[in-house]
Amino acid sequence: SYSHISGEIRKNAFVGLNVVSNFDMSNTVISGNIHSLAFGSAIFNENFLWIDAIVSGTIQPDAFFGVTIFGKFDMSHTTFSGVLHPSAFGKLVAHNVNMTYTTWKGTSHVFGWNSSFIRGSLLLYGSVFESYVALPPAFFQNLFVEEIVDMHNCSFPNNSLSPGLFFGLSTSGLQLSESNIEYLDILSYNQTVNAGGPFVGLS
Repeated sequence: SYSHISGEIRKNAFVGLNVVSNFDMSNTVISGNIHSLAFGSAIFNENFLWIDAIVSGTIQPDAFFGVTIFGKFDMSHTTFSGVLHPSAFGKLVAHNVNMTYTTWKGTSHVFGWNSSFIRGSLLLYGSVFESYVALPPAFFQNLFVEEIVDMHNCSFPNNSLSPGLFFGLSTSGLQLSESNIEYLDILSYNQTVNAGGPFVGLS
């Protein structure tokens, strides 16, 4: 923690890592890129802590491919101003993911959580999404959350949600109360990602 990584976290940098206790990257500034398979197949037996960090580089596809976190993946109070590629958080298994009070200034792509499994909840409450490109259609495609996705008290661009935002998400509950949403098109069931309301394809 408390480090500045201006270079790259290269492919296979932490591949196969097995951490017995907490892995702590809190308060770090990462201005370089996190490459595909940087954390490939790593096992974290407790928590992966990435709190109060600043990430301005890109998180490339499958950066966390095959990662298993038996505790929580905690990225609360972190600012993302770079690019989250498709499947940036893809193929990840975690007990809980905490992204509360995060600020999203950069660009995210579809399928950001592709084929990931969260045994508990995905917590995003209190977060600020500064533009539609920070929270695009199908960002949660192929993500399974066993408990709830909590996005209450979030700030969304133009006080609305992008079409097809939750396309392909499977969860037991979705919390959006106290967020700045002025209009929700919940009656449009056009089964395409970029058409219809934000809940198209949600299960």
